[in-house]
Amino acid sequence: MILKRTTSTATTDPTGRIDQLIEQTQDLAPWLQLYRDVLALSAHAGWDEAVAAMRLDAARPSGLPLLAGARIPLDRQLAEETLRQLLTAGGDQPTEDAVSLRAAADAAELGARFALQAAINQDTAALETAAATLDLAPEAFAAIAHLASIPLLRAAHRALASAVPGHWGQGFCPICGAWPAAAEVRGLEATRHLRCGRCGGDWTMPTLWCPFCGEHDHAKLRTLRIDDAAPGGPGVEACETCHGYVKSTTVLRAWPAEEVPLADIATVEWDLAAMERDYVRPAHPAISLGIKIED
Repeated sequence: MILKRTTSTATTDPTGRIDQLIEQTQDLAPWLQLYRDVLALSAHAGWDEAVAAMRLDAARPSGLPLLAGARIPLDRQLAEETLRQLLTAGGDQPTEDAVSLRAAADAAELGARFALQAAINQDTAALETAAATLDLAPEAFAAIAHLASIPLLRAAHRALASAVPGHWGQGFCPICGAWPAAAEVRGLEATRHLRCGRCGGDWTMPTLWCPFCGEHDHAKLRTLRIDDAAPGGPGVEACETCHGYVKSTTVLRAWPAEEVPLADIATVEWDLAAMERDYVRPAHPAISLGIKIED
C-alpha cells in the first residue's frame, strides 16, 4: 500500500520548524502555537528542581516505567502560572473553546498540580473533574493539561534517560508509560527506536513487533509505504491483530525530545491514510502510572 510523501525540511531549530508546519498544516496551527509556548515555559529551572527532589518508588516492579509510583514535589506557583499561561494562549486561538478558556484563565485557583498529575497519569476521570471545576469542555481542558505537563515530563527524561534498561521489552515508554508517537529506523544499522511524544523517551524494539499488543507474526504485520520509499524506508507499521499503527521514519540520528511531536505532526497525512484503512492509535493508556504531585 502506497502513501503520499509529506514535505519535510530538516532543522535543528524547533521554533523554526513550528513556523514551517504552521504554513503546511493550517488546521493544526492553534496546537502548534501552544506548543511554541510550551517550549518557552520548559526553560524554567523549577522543573529540573522538582525532578531532582522527586522520590521514585523503590518497590516498583520491573516492567513498569521509571516514573510509576513516583512522588514529585512541584512549586504551586510554577504549576499555576504554567497552566494559566496556556489557558490564556488557548483563549487567543481561533477555536470554539476560546471564550471559555479565557474565562478559566482568570480563575483565582486552577488546581494546576492536580491537573498536571491527572494528565501525566492519563487519568480521564480526573481530567473531567478538573475541567468541570473550571467550567470547560473536557476535551479542551485535557489538551491544555497535557501540554502543561510536558515541561515536567521532559525534565524527568533528562534526569532518567540514562537509567532506561537496555532491553526494555515493552511497547510503552520506559520513563512515562505513554504509547509511542513514532518510530525511528536509525543509523546505518537501521535499529528500530520507538519515541515518546510526551517526555521524549527513546527505546529499542524489534522491527517485526507490534508495540501495542506484542504481535510478532510477520503475516499479521504490514507496512503502508510512502510513494517513493525503498524497502525498509519510511511508512506506517500496522498490526492486523489489534489494528494499531505507528509511523516509522528513517533517520541518521535521534530526534531531540522537543522535536518528536513536530515529526509526528509533519506526517499527519499518514495518520489519515492509516485511519481510512481502519487502523487506529490506542485510545486507552498503556498502564496506570500512579504518580503523585505534592507540595
